[in-house]
Amino acid sequence: MAARHLLCEGETDIYAGDNLAIFGYDISTDGDTRGAARFIRIQNQIIGEAADNVADTSPDRGHVIKCNNNAMHSLAKNDKSFSGVNLLNTSRIKSINSDLAAVVQDYEEEGVGEAGPRAKCLKQIDAIPSHHCGDHSLCTCEKYCTYLKVKKEHPDWDDDQIEAMAAKISTRAFAGKYMGLSPAGIASVRDKIRDRFNEKTIDKIAKGGCTNLSESFWNMLIKFSEGKRLCLDLTDLWEVMCKLTFCRVGEGNVKKTHDYISDRLGLPVTSQETRYLTRAAKARKSDKKRFQTADNKKARKLRKLTNDLRTDKIDSRKAHKTDKVPVSESAKSSVSQLRKVPCCSSCGLPGHTRKICKMPLPGKRKVEDLLDFDLDLLNMFDDNDNKSSKRKSKR
Repeated sequence: MAARHLLCEGETDIYAGDNLAIFGYDISTDGDTRGAARFIRIQNQIIGEAADNVADTSPDRGHVIKCNNNAMHSLAKNDKSFSGVNLLNTSRIKSINSDLAAVVQDYEEEGVGEAGPRAKCLKQIDAIPSHHCGDHSLCTCEKYCTYLKVKKEHPDWDDDQIEAMAAKISTRAFAGKYMGLSPAGIASVRDKIRDRFNEKTIDKIAKGGCTNLSESFWNMLIKFSEGKRLCLDLTDLWEVMCKLTFCRVGEGNVKKTHDYISDRLGLPVTSQETRYLTRAAKARKSDKKRFQTADNKKARKLRKLTNDLRTDKIDSRKAHKTDKVPVSESAKSSVSQLRKVPCCSSCGLPGHTRKICKMPLPGKRKVEDLLDFDLDLLNMFDDNDNKSSKRKSKR
C-alpha cells in the first residue's frame, strides 16, 4: 500500500512517495464485511512475526447504533405485543438509540477500560428501557433523566408535579408519555440491547473509530461516477475519478483543484468563474457554521424524532439491514494461524472454485481422449482428396 500522504508530528500533507509502506494497526469498519480482517492477515503474512497480534479492527459506533435500531424494529415486527401506541414505535426507538449513543460517548470521555466508568456505563444502559417506561428507580444521572433533574431542583414536589414539569421541559416528541410494557417486556428490550452492548463489547464500541470521512469520500466519488454500482473496475476512468475526488476533499481544495487544472490546460480563469467560486465558497462556509450551532442541532434532532408523525410513514424498512460481523469478533492474526490459500477442489489451483473451474471434472472424458487419432490414416484421406480434385480440374 503506497503512502500518498504522511502526516508527521508538526507537519501536514508531506508527500512520502510510492516506496514507503504504511502499517494499518486499527481499522474501523461498519461490520458489513470481513475485508478488513483479510487485509490484516495478508499484512501479517507480508511482514511476518513482528506483526503478530498487533493490528485489529474496531466497529464504527454509528453503524453499531444502526444495527441496534434494526434489532429494535425486528423485535416490534416479530412480536406484535411490542408494536402499537406508546410502545416500540419509530420515535421511541430513535430516542433509545440516542440515549445509547450519549452513554457510550460519555464512557469514552471518562476513560475506556477503567472499572468505575465501565460499570457506570453498563448500569445506565440497563436503566434505559425502564426509564422509557416511567420507572426511574435505576436512573442515577440527571443528564439522562429529566425526572431526576426536576426532582433535585424541587425536592418538596410530589410525583405528579415532577412528572408534569419533566414533560413540559422535555425535548422529546412523546413528552409525558411512557411505554406501556410489562416487566417481562422491559426485560426483553433490555436483553436485546445487551446482546450488542455488554461487558465483552462495550470497550471495543467506545474505542471505535468513525467512518464519516470515508463515507464523505465515497459520496463525492458517486457524484462523478453517477452511480454506486456501475461496472468501472480496473478502468482508467475509475482511477481518474478516484484521483479527482482525493484532490477535492478538504477545506479549500475545490478551488485549488479548479485553478490547478485550468492552469495546466492553459485556460484563463474568467471574472464570472471567480465570482461564482467566491459565492459558492461563502455559501459553504455559512452553511457549515450554521449547521454547528446549538439551535440547528436541536432542530435536526426534533426533525428526526417527529419525522414519522409529520409524514405518517414508518421507516423501519429503511433500517440498516446488514450486520454480518459480530462486534466481539477479533481480527488479530499471527503467522502460525494464517489460513492457507483456498484452492479449487477440481484442479487444485488457487484463485477460483470448482463451480467456475475451466478444467474438466474428474471422471469425465479427459483431454487426451480427444487427441486419439491415426496420423497415417488422415494423410491417406488427404492424398485421396487431392487426387480427386485434380481429376475434376482436368475434366
